[in-house]
Formats: sequence, C-alpha cells, structure tokens
Amino acid sequence: MLHSLYMIFILLLILFVALYIFTYHKKILVIIYETDLNNKRLNKYIKTLKRFGYDYKIIGDYEWKGFGKKIKTLHTFLNTLPPNKIVVISDGRDVFVGKNQSELIHTYTKLALNKILVSTEWACCEETRKMYAPNNIRYVNGSHKYLMNNSQKNVHHWIQQFKTLAFTKTGRKDLKWVNPNAGLYMGQVKDILKMYSLMNIYKDDEDDQSVLSEIILQNQNMFELDYFASIFSNSHMWGSECHYKNTNNEVINTTFNSKPFFFHFPAKHFDCYDKTYAYIT
Repeated sequence: MLHSLYMIFILLLILFVALYIFTYHKKILVIIYETDLNNKRLNKYIKTLKRFGYDYKIIGDYEWKGFGKKIKTLHTFLNTLPPNKIVVISDGRDVFVGKNQSELIHTYTKLALNKILVSTEWACCEETRKMYAPNNIRYVNGSHKYLMNNSQKNVHHWIQQFKTLAFTKTGRKDLKWVNPNAGLYMGQVKDILKMYSLMNIYKDDEDDQSVLSEIILQNQNMFELDYFASIFSNSHMWGSECHYKNTNNEVINTTFNSKPFFFHFPAKHFDCYDKTYAYIT
C-alpha cells in the first residue's frame, strides 16, 4: 500500500514538473532594454505588463552607449535562456501593452511560426541608411562591408526594397507600413541569437535598425514583418497622427482596424503615447 502511494506521488511529481516546464517554455517572456530604471514611462510599461499578465525581465547598462551596445547586452542575456523559449525584445520608456498575454502565443503562431516577427512603421530611414544603400552594410554571411555611397537615392532604394518584400509576402502593392522597427520583435531565442550573429555588431554606436534592415533583406525566410499591426503597433515617427481609438476599453489601431498587444511611440511621440495610454487606465 505504501509502495503504491509512493509511486503515485512520484508520478504526480513528474507530471507537475513536466507541466511546469511546458508552461514555462510556452509562456512568452518580454525582455526590456532600458538604462534609466527610474523613468516614469518605464514604470507605466511595467504596470501594464503586470495588469495584462506578462512575464518580463528588464536588462540594461549603467549608461546609454548606443544601439550597438544594446544588441551586445541582449545577446549576452539571451545566451542564458533555453533555445526554444519565445521572447519579445522591447524598448522601454516608449512602449506599453494593452492586451492579455494569454492570446499572444496563438496570434504569433499564426503570423510567424518558427520565424522572427518584426514590427513595422511608416517612416524610413536612419542616418546610416541615408549613407549606405542596401547591401552596403553587411555581406550575407554577416561580415562587415561599409561601402559608403552618400546619396539621396539611398532612402528611395531602401523603401523600394521593403515595398517589394511586402508585395512578395502579402500580394499588396499599396502598403505603406513596410519598414522594420527594431524597437519590437519576437521569436525563439535560438533564432534571435542567429540574427544577432548575422548582424555582427561590434561598435557600441552602430545603428541596430539599419543593420537589422539589411539582414532582413538578405535572409527573408527567417522573418515575417507585422504589416497589419496584429501584435506590434508603431505610431508615426515624424508626424502628429495618433492612429488609435478606444472601443469598449480596447485600443484599436485605426489604420488597420487591429487590436495590437504592444504599442510603441518611437522618436518621442509622447503626445500620442499619453493619449493612448489613457485609454487603458
């Protein structure tokens, strides 16, 4: 009798451990890079993560040294995680969430199973991409290239490349939100580590968004872009448009009539941030 009870206990313990491991691997971890832990908007982000049931981890450096340093710090931390763990890599002080995490894994699986999903925005391009045309930043194997071509045509080339990619992926030529934004992306740890290896950042002040854009074009099968703001939504970087509304206590992206999980306000678009944040508080 005692032996039977002991065996039942052992089986239940194994089942519990297996369930815990399964749940841990399936639940998505939000990894936030931030150097100012006292920032008031970072604290707002944390409040929304707790409210909507997300696991999160804040990592950073003692001071801001550049986007290249950000990638190197993230790379080091990801190496401590299980390779199949799904993570969201997120900026800090200009992001918050507005939707329950319980639906996130299902939405991600439909959009980008076994790929890296990258947020998109309307605006392009950073100073690096104004200086370097596509295929002038990294070789396909990730080694450094840097053939400077300081031309106003560079931005046009980048936009056309990503419009072409959007057409290839969606069959639509009219999409404007086609440019990658490095403030929000997600995927399995092993895939993001591979992406970081291809990016091959070695300077602290390198622009991660420019290098990521190059890697996406060279390795298209690794990525999906969130063209319709199903998970990630970026406001206009250099404009006054705030394309959100509140319907039944849910934030709607009015451009796509979508209900995103993450809201990002790059280039300090804080008027829109404050207005949209008020919808969920």
